Amino acid sequence: MNKHKWFLLVIFATLLATLPLSGSATQLDTVGTITAPQSEAPEGTDWILPGVERYDAEMLAEQHNITSEESAEMLSRQPAIGQLRAKLAARTDGNFAGLWVTGTNPKTQRVTIAFKQNLDEELANLQADFPYPELLEVTTAERSYDELWKIYQETIAQRNSLATIDAQRIDIALSEEANEVHVYAPTDIINNVATLLNDDPAVKVFESIQESKLESTTTIRGGVTLRTCTAGFIVVSGGSRGVTTASHCNDIQNYGGTSVGTVVKHQYGYNIDLQIHGLGSNWAPRNEIELLWENRVINDRSGHSSLFEGQYICKHGKNTGDSCGSITEVSTSQAKTPNSDKITAADYISASGDSGGPVFSSNTALGTHIGSLGNGDAVFGSYSHWEYGFNWYIMTTCC
Repeated sequence: MNKHKWFLLVIFATLLATLPLSGSATQLDTVGTITAPQSEAPEGTDWILPGVERYDAEMLAEQHNITSEESAEMLSRQPAIGQLRAKLAARTDGNFAGLWVTGTNPKTQRVTIAFKQNLDEELANLQADFPYPELLEVTTAERSYDELWKIYQETIAQRNSLATIDAQRIDIALSEEANEVHVYAPTDIINNVATLLNDDPAVKVFESIQESKLESTTTIRGGVTLRTCTAGFIVVSGGSRGVTTASHCNDIQNYGGTSVGTVVKHQYGYNIDLQIHGLGSNWAPRNEIELLWENRVINDRSGHSSLFEGQYICKHGKNTGDSCGSITEVSTSQAKTPNSDKITAADYISASGDSGGPVFSSNTALGTHIGSLGNGDAVFGSYSHWEYGFNWYIMTTCC
């Protein structure tokens, strides 16, 4: 356990000892701004649902000022929503336009699906197969998802045709909820960008936010603190084991003062910002990620096609620790990751040094944190962009 965790535990114990007893036990709910999750379920209850981690539920409950039971119910719905999003995106009839989730409690949560036409028919078909039909609502969109994707790709091409010094400062995102393509550019070039880029009314140009939203160890797992960045996940290839981090991080990384091995795979661009360090026999890798309050087992993974706007996800980084938020855009073209159009944006808190850290939902791996977008949102890359091409796969069983 590192010195920062010991320091937190000392504070925790000191504060706990000063609290008055109430009933048979005294519980400290917060240390600063961090909520300490319950180690036991409330006596006589079984509110936690299969596939929902208590820690995630309690973080969501704190953010939305709802009960843990309510947040667990909301999180339990996410796998089905992801499957629906993937199914709709695979359609070829040109009617689907987007999907997003709104609402801060189970009663107000809604899954909105946009179509160009035939709303009543589409809604009836969706409600017949979806396990939570009461959540579904439909709306009309001017552009189908395929049409919007074409505009998005054209805008990326126009951005890439600009002078390199300018192109690397412009981020682009596809917003399904707005049914628009959003461009983020710095103040000094925003007027030129608005003139030069796609004049389609679906393209909106915004000024970039310059600041982020930041308010001998042998066992190794994802999420641990590396020399300059954060470890993502433990990966396997045949009998070999490795650990991931972001490709833009230094090639020389260590954990606990010991090298995590040389880089065996790496790519920076085309939706991938990832490097894999081959672990030697001196390491005992685990299919886990290290969080502030626990070591979380990773036993599943979910790819880019199953992500959706409004999906609640979490990340761990060495500088900001554990933070959660919602996906704001499934596909963006972050300027710092060359030739990319499927980098995903979310509003969780992050900072420099968090790069490479795991992004996850419950026990499911989603991808790795790689930086921020021009609007201040964080961005991560899906594991599904590199796993098969690299022939390295996230470890989901031990060991």
